[in-house]
Amino acid sequence: MNLVQNLLFLYSKSMGGIKSAGAVSASFARRPLINLKKVQSSSRLELRPFCKSDARILATIINETWGFSSSAKNQWVAELFGYAYLYYNIAKSSSVIVATLNGVPAGCLCIADLRQKNTNIFYLLKAFFKILPILFCRELKSQVEGWKKFFKETKNQEKDLTHPYDAEIKLLITGKDFRGKGLGRKLLTTACQYFDKNNISSFFLHTDTECSYKFYEAMGLTCLSRKIVDGSASDKFGNPWEIFIYGGN
Repeated sequence: MNLVQNLLFLYSKSMGGIKSAGAVSASFARRPLINLKKVQSSSRLELRPFCKSDARILATIINETWGFSSSAKNQWVAELFGYAYLYYNIAKSSSVIVATLNGVPAGCLCIADLRQKNTNIFYLLKAFFKILPILFCRELKSQVEGWKKFFKETKNQEKDLTHPYDAEIKLLITGKDFRGKGLGRKLLTTACQYFDKNNISSFFLHTDTECSYKFYEAMGLTCLSRKIVDGSASDKFGNPWEIFIYGGN
């Protein structure tokens, strides 16, 4: 999250030097996001490593989960957020697994082994260049400030952890049209298998009220920290933005 947080900080500083309202060049336009409602689900579940062709649908899933698509006036802006968040988590992960239904990406799992350095410079740069145009878009000022506050709070929240953890689940996400089909359970089980194989004894993850955070309680994880984001930040439902850390051994 440090990369995204720093970029958002630079954005807030750069706003004072921008003279005109930020209409972004049409050259930045992107194709419309994939409508997951049109993707038919299937009972055939497969897990495989991430490949670059997965990025578009996974970015759409991220946008819809955190409300990027609904809050942005321009759909290409939402796409940039989704891509940047996906690529950043991939850059910081030691293992990235994609869940597919009928061959269509329906979920993603990113795991970081904190006992070793996990920085993929290629994907870190991809994240940077996806979010860079946002720095010049005035329309996003309030949204960016909200997310800047969110990233800062989630990072500070890790101070509540009472001891070092071996691993972090950086991202565990499923498409909203595929939820309730065992995808999340399968991905979390896969993560636990990865931990056993690599002698990882403890792990944690961040989540918030915009996600199905109670799923982790149902799966037996322990809530290690619970906080409300300071200030006027609210989640996509208009409620105070509450953030959590869950952990397991």
